Amino acid sequence: MIGRSWAAGAFMVLACSASSHAQTTSFEWVPYGGLFVPTRDLGTATISGTDYAIRQETGAAFGARLVGWWSRVVGWEGNFAYSLSDVKLTSAGGTDACAGGTNCSSNVWFASSKLMFRYAPETYKGWYVFAGGGLAVAGHVGDFWDQADATTDLGGVVGIGGAIDLSKRFAIRIDAEDYFYKYEPQLEDDPESGTFAGCSKVQNDLVFSVGVIIRLAGM
Repeated sequence: MIGRSWAAGAFMVLACSASSHAQTTSFEWVPYGGLFVPTRDLGTATISGTDYAIRQETGAAFGARLVGWWSRVVGWEGNFAYSLSDVKLTSAGGTDACAGGTNCSSNVWFASSKLMFRYAPETYKGWYVFAGGGLAVAGHVGDFWDQADATTDLGGVVGIGGAIDLSKRFAIRIDAEDYFYKYEPQLEDDPESGTFAGCSKVQNDLVFSVGVIIRLAGM
């Protein structure tokens, strides 16, 4: 399943990129950094007979976007984001299993392809706002997931934001995105984390970011 999701995500982004590049009126590269904020528990794990809630922690995120605008209003975006994070295992009594030596290294990555819409004043004043949505692939990686299967999932993404020009070639871009996907890992008899039970939840992971638009064509 991991291999299939990786392949599907890569094909989705590359295919849209090729189509967009051939038809765009402007083309942008946007490196960025920001904050990854998960909003739900991933599920539960049983360790030595005790149930623990598994939650991905807030962490730094960074990535890059490739954006092609077909007109003043409609465009496409391919995006890859990677967050630096850990998981936290908390029992009903408040005990944190990660503090007891369990390796809880767990980063999260996203690849997405979005249809974009923007609004700018008819007499352009150096700013615009935008919104978009599309398909996304989410993956959980790190030592915590070494014994797991199905840690890569297909879902969707929606986002809003705005941009302010610094010059003809450069602009500042601010984004807020929501990645949603059904999380269904399978983990049994891991020596550290035990066995997962009932991990089948729709996740809503938020990414807030600030980036620099570098206009490559169509300025």
